[in-house]
Amino acid sequence: MKILFFITLLCVFAAVVSGVIRWNKNVNFDNKDNWDLGRAPCASDKVIIPEESTSVFLQMNGTLKELILPMEGEIILANISFSRDNPEYWLNPLNWDTDGSIPVESDQVPCEYDDVVFPNDSQFYVGLNEIVYASTMTIGGQLFSTSSQASAFLSSPSGQSQFEVTNRAYISLSGVPCGDTTGCQCGNNDEETLQKICGYVDSCPQIACENPVKPIGSCCSICGGYLTMDYDARFFSFEDTKEKLASDYNLDSGQTTDSGNKVKRQSDNPTVTMYMSKTEPGKVQVVLTDNVPGAENGKQASMMAQQINADIENDPAAFGLTSAEVTYSGDTAKLSGDGISGGATAGIVIVLVIAIILVVSIIFIMVRRQPFMFSKDEPLDADIEMPSMEKKYMEELPSPEVLTAGFDNPMYDKPIQENLYADPTKTTQANGVEDKGPIVDVEGGFSNPMSMTADC
Repeated sequence: MKILFFITLLCVFAAVVSGVIRWNKNVNFDNKDNWDLGRAPCASDKVIIPEESTSVFLQMNGTLKELILPMEGEIILANISFSRDNPEYWLNPLNWDTDGSIPVESDQVPCEYDDVVFPNDSQFYVGLNEIVYASTMTIGGQLFSTSSQASAFLSSPSGQSQFEVTNRAYISLSGVPCGDTTGCQCGNNDEETLQKICGYVDSCPQIACENPVKPIGSCCSICGGYLTMDYDARFFSFEDTKEKLASDYNLDSGQTTDSGNKVKRQSDNPTVTMYMSKTEPGKVQVVLTDNVPGAENGKQASMMAQQINADIENDPAAFGLTSAEVTYSGDTAKLSGDGISGGATAGIVIVLVIAIILVVSIIFIMVRRQPFMFSKDEPLDADIEMPSMEKKYMEELPSPEVLTAGFDNPMYDKPIQENLYADPTKTTQANGVEDKGPIVDVEGGFSNPMSMTADC
């Protein structure tokens, strides 16, 4: 009993003097003991979590200058979940950074001669559901210039974690820039590809101008204008024409992509942006927009488009072109799409004028040639009222003296019959009339019984 009492007393005493033992090390982000400076990171700190670190629990809001994470590490966010579970697709123009310099969506997606760059120190989740084209691709600081290199990357663990490939899609890389002096077309303007690109554009921005226009390759209408220009490949240079437009219309040097296919030009007051691209063999397009806000947006760009078009029409060879057509927004816009262009309007006017002239001419000819009409059963000797003719319009027959006037023919030296109405058997001599007798055809010709004496 004493031993049992003693053990019970020890247990009670231990319960009274012991406390709760806690683990005082954690992996919380705000725990000062977890950092080498003995304090939690500040907004101006560059935070580095080494490769050998365990998971870090982030349970606070804050600002950091830079955060470098380990390749195999882990950050646990408090009360927040990472919701990105679907890839962003290659053909979505909103996924590419064009700095607002390309107004047409088809060219915002990489073209066949473009160099594609994925920024360093970042992870991506890109969806490939069809074959895409580019010149080169750089990702994770590594440059790929052939299709086989791109395919090898897509098959690697890094590629599989960053690209979701379906429908046997792949990245086709040519490894060469544009080598055509007339420029290289993007290749995204065909109907099928453009439809897929525009399918990712959920809504178009609100615009205030009247009669907005839609350039080739655009998903949305814009305020401004664009020119479609034809050229002769023997004399046209994409770069020369681009530089001439920039110089003649006081536009700055702008930017050119590596492919040499696109260019951005900008004026100073107001800002008018020019984007030039090759849309198909033999054709280039110049799109002009401006930064004027409100209802005046696009007005300056429209005026510049008209001016450029007028200058090209006056001297197309000076621009290396053969012809140009302008479409622009505003009150007097020559609408594209559902509207008609200036050339179509002029053609319609010419056709209408020709049609009117033909109709008037036909009516005039029918009136002039209209015959006198007879009734079906009316006899031909029916009385017909003829228009009266005044006497002064009647001409008298000439006198026999006038009709018999002639001249002597020295080849035959025969006397002239002075009176055509006289007896043909007599001729006039200088001293009188000689009777020739009846005229008989000695050659067996026709004998006129009226002028011969009948045989007894």
